[in-house]
Amino acid sequence: KLLKLKMYTKSGIFAGKHAGFKVEKPEVNPKTLKPSYRRGTLGKRVALVRDVIREISGYAPYERKIIKLLSIGDESAEKRALKFAKGRVAGHR
Repeated sequence: KLLKLKMYTKSGIFAGKHAGFKVEKPEVNPKTLKPSYRRGTLGKRVALVRDVIREISGYAPYERKIIKLLSIGDESAEKRALKFAKGRVAGHR
């Protein structure tokens, strides 16, 4: 048999069965509105600017070499590409 727990509203009195300060809960969670919670997400403007810059400037020579190695398709070339990227950028993840 399931027990149904009923939530009581606070009475505003500091002692008793329904003790506690009366507080109205906000409709929207205020933590989701904090700028720190959206930190790291890519905005539309930044994405557009990066796309335009990539289109104009193209890839760096080491990026072109990695793309070439990955286009070969076999496993050893992929491993070499990862090793090359790790050496150039100090990591490939």
